[in-house]
Amino acid sequence: QIAIGVGGAGTIMRTINGGTSWTNQSSDTTDWLFGVHFPTTSVGYAVGEGGIIFKTTDGGANWLPQTSGTINPLASVFAIDANTAYAVGVAGTILRTTNGGVLWESQTSGTFNGLYSIYGMSSTTAFIVGNGGTILRTTNGGTNWTSQTSGTVDWLQSICFLDANTGYAAGYNGTILRTTNAGTTWTPLTSGVSYELTSISFGDAST
Repeated sequence: QIAIGVGGAGTIMRTINGGTSWTNQSSDTTDWLFGVHFPTTSVGYAVGEGGIIFKTTDGGANWLPQTSGTINPLASVFAIDANTAYAVGVAGTILRTTNGGVLWESQTSGTFNGLYSIYGMSSTTAFIVGNGGTILRTTNGGTNWTSQTSGTVDWLQSICFLDANTGYAAGYNGTILRTTNAGTTWTPLTSGVSYELTSISFGDAST
């Protein structure tokens, strides 16, 4: 029943009762926080403006800053486990740690487009989406990132996968894309709206 929300002016909100009540946690920053992810119930990462990265090891009760090595805003973070995590942001920024954030290493994205969402499937495989219809995929832990054909130039804001093959991306102008072959091809779906879609998530194959 623990959940964490992040936002403007360094806001980190935490609930331990399924959302009945929320407590503001200290982040010691006034910068915006854009993304948060927990690979376990105790370990989590948050990212935001100015390349800031925070880590908690007690379920979000306390947060400590880490050195990212960049001043580029970071829009999204995804942790595979307590030690392995990715963070992405503007100007094609991709960072990866394999030691719990002691060291964040920059990876070559091959683009200067803004990258806004990352979804990791394993220690080796992950997907990223961004502006200009950017979709990137790695199968070797980020040593190489390969551009995939999205079929759109709209900004893509969010990506998630149901399994190793089936994934969805969403973005501007009501764009929703689906792949059923691990990103080899992406098919547009009809959303019925024309405004910006900022996030997409699935609980199971039908919901």
